[in-house]
Amino acid sequence: MSFFVLDENKCRRDGVCMDVCPTKIIKQEVGELPYIAEKSEAFCIACGLCYAFCPHDACYVESLNKDEFIQIDKNLKISNDSAVQFLKSRRSVRKFKNRSLDQEDLATILDTARYAPSAKNMQPVRWIAVRGFDKMKELAELMYTYYDSLARNKDFSKDERLHAKLISSAYKSGNDVFFRGAPDLIVAVLPKDYKWAQDGAIALTYIELAASGIGAGCCWAGYFTTAVNNDENIKKFVGLADSEIVIGGQMIGYPVYRAKNIPSRKKLDVNYIE
Repeated sequence: MSFFVLDENKCRRDGVCMDVCPTKIIKQEVGELPYIAEKSEAFCIACGLCYAFCPHDACYVESLNKDEFIQIDKNLKISNDSAVQFLKSRRSVRKFKNRSLDQEDLATILDTARYAPSAKNMQPVRWIAVRGFDKMKELAELMYTYYDSLARNKDFSKDERLHAKLISSAYKSGNDVFFRGAPDLIVAVLPKDYKWAQDGAIALTYIELAASGIGAGCCWAGYFTTAVNNDENIKKFVGLADSEIVIGGQMIGYPVYRAKNIPSRKKLDVNYIE
C-alpha cells in the first residue's frame, strides 16, 4: 500500500489536500493526481488534514488509523452564538456531588482531549487519573505534609512560608483547600525535555470544556501542580517518572450547582497592529 492512500475514482484533482498540508509534502501538477514523494514521507506529521478537508473522502496517509476516522455530523453543528455562550459560561467548580465520575463520562472526556492541538502533532501528553474519595484523601494528606514542611523551611521566603502555613492549617481544620472535595483528579504529564509546555495546558483546557459539555465540572489544581513537581512522595503516589513533569491537573466531578448567569470580566486589553 502506498504511504499516501488515494482513491483515484473519488479524487477530483481539486488540490485541496495539497493546499491544506502544513508540511507541503503533497504535490500535484495541474490536472494530475496528488502524490507524496517517497523521500518526503518522513516529513509527514500524520495530522490528517488531507483527509479532514478532502470534500470527496479520497485520500489519507497510511500512518493514520483508518478505523478511527470519524465523519463530522452536520446535524450537530452549533451556531456561533451557542459556541460563544458555551465558552463564556464555563465556570470553575469547587462544589462537587458526592460521587466519582461515571467511567463512561471519564472516558469521553479523556478521549476528547486526544484531539487537542500540539506542536508538530506530537500529541505528547500522558494522563494520570486519580479516582475516588479514598485515593484523593491519601493524596491530600501527602499534600498537607508537603506544605506543612514548606511552612517551616527557611530556604523559602517569608511570604511563601506564610502562605504554606495558611493552606496547611486550613486543610488540617477540615477545609480541603487542595482539592475542594473533588472525587477525581485528571493530571497532564509531559517529558521534562519537551519544548512546548503549552501543549499540556491546551489539552487540560480541552478536558475542562469536554467536562462542561457532558454535565461535569472542573477546577485547575494549582496547589497540586506545585507540590507534585517538588515532592518525591507525591511523585511516587501518582507514578511520575524522573524524566517527566506535571503541567497541571483538573479537579473534576459533577457540580452541585449550575451557573445561571455569566459574570463580567475586565475590559479587553488588545494592541492592534495594522
